[in-house]
Amino acid sequence: MTRRGVTLVELLITITIVALIGAAMVRMLAMNSRATAREDAARDARRVSRSALNLLESELRPLEPAGVISPTNDSTLTLREPYAIGLVCSISGGTTIALLPSGELPSSLTVPGNAGWAWRDAAGVYQYETTSTLGSGSASTCTGANITPMTAAGGRIVTTSAPTGTPTLGAIAFLYRQVTYTLRSSTTATGKRGLFRTVAGGNAEEIAAPFGAAARFRWYILANPLPQDTLPTVLSDLRGIQFVLPGESRQVVQLTGQVATAPFTTSIFFQNRPN
Repeated sequence: MTRRGVTLVELLITITIVALIGAAMVRMLAMNSRATAREDAARDARRVSRSALNLLESELRPLEPAGVISPTNDSTLTLREPYAIGLVCSISGGTTIALLPSGELPSSLTVPGNAGWAWRDAAGVYQYETTSTLGSGSASTCTGANITPMTAAGGRIVTTSAPTGTPTLGAIAFLYRQVTYTLRSSTTATGKRGLFRTVAGGNAEEIAAPFGAAARFRWYILANPLPQDTLPTVLSDLRGIQFVLPGESRQVVQLTGQVATAPFTTSIFFQNRPN
């Protein structure tokens, strides 16, 4: 005889099994959600530290030791960033420089933060000239000095102020702008620190945030392989900078109630240095 339907006991057992399976699935989904949130927060914290790295590398690697002009503490760094390099063609009635192609030098010769130019003397030391005036020069001035400018490939001939010294014709020269990096209170993450970049004459731009309170700059001095917290007595003894940038997530991680952190330390050494 075939029995129709189910008994109350069978129904209760079925409901219990379904409830257990449902509870397990809800728990699994909740755990996956929390794990995803933790991963997203950790990724966000790492991204904060790495977001400014490309810009820092591009602006600091071309420096030479005297290019760092005013780090007064572990949170502020002002530098002379080369943005166009070339050769001295003439120093008669001013200075004429044949520059290699550079995407940083517009046809108007108006460069934000332009602060002057520098030339390399016979001892390999760069002499800085503080002037922001640039003009268009003549290629004939350079060819007359046996220097062939690369104007066909986008190179430029510029004129600027007369040097205080006497660079030889063909001496390496570059144009530079003044840029300041500062670690200070973030404008986008309350209670945290941010990394700001300021081009001379312009407004401060927050390029990365938030960082923890331990964010700071450290200094490589001469041949010492270990970074120092104390600035050298002579700034030209600097050979590189260590950036301690512990990133933090903007979102609080579930359950812990804390932001995710990502310790991050990187070092950038000056390529244009004598030793």
